[in-house]
Amino acid sequence: MANTLCLAVLFEPSKPHSRGCSYLRNVKAVYILFKKEFQLDMRKKQLLFGILLFVLSTVFTCYLSLEKIDDSKVLAALFWIVGLFAAFNAMQKSFQQEQNGTDKLLYTLASPRQVWIAKAAYYALLILVLNLLSILLFSLFFGSDIWSRTSMGLLLLAVSLGSIGLGTALTFLSALSFKANGSASLTVVLGFPVLMPFLFSLTSVTVNILDGASWQVASFGMMLLAGLFLTTTIMSLFLVPFFWKS
Repeated sequence: MANTLCLAVLFEPSKPHSRGCSYLRNVKAVYILFKKEFQLDMRKKQLLFGILLFVLSTVFTCYLSLEKIDDSKVLAALFWIVGLFAAFNAMQKSFQQEQNGTDKLLYTLASPRQVWIAKAAYYALLILVLNLLSILLFSLFFGSDIWSRTSMGLLLLAVSLGSIGLGTALTFLSALSFKANGSASLTVVLGFPVLMPFLFSLTSVTVNILDGASWQVASFGMMLLAGLFLTTTIMSLFLVPFFWKS
């Protein structure tokens, strides 16, 4: 009920707005929808704890198996394997919780783009937090020496771009799967082929950064990641209104 009342703030009788007022109204709508996602997760803390446990247990299993990582390619591969599967686990509940008519309520109270932006922003932030936790756990178990040749500023920038890219792409795929009446597993089936170019660029950039590459060397990969993110965002904003109304 609280979430319904919160969402109802978005619904106001139509009246003329200036461009500035329309912009503020869109920002307010996205904020309310973002807040709704956070409140739902706080009510179902077991889902978040399950994802956190997955990240912790996976990194710990890597430590038990390897004990030491000297190869930057191995470290980059393990890091993004953990990050990718943590992202899929987090995204499984994104649109699946909009059942029992909740999606129709959202359709009457907010635009499809507002819903998608709010969900993409929330899950991109959640994936970023999980990846930052993964960096901390790798440092804890394997020692901070594994980052000795790494520019942490470049690494955090790459992880941020990767997390945001994964969040936006998987939110779009999750919405597509939901409107196609598919299960959360359909997101996984669609996700791997769609994310292949993004993951290839992401792991390549991460390996270069772990090997001590400077900004001049890593800048092309960073721009490629940013370009893929912008392409995914523009495509999502264009397509979401069409299949959301179906």
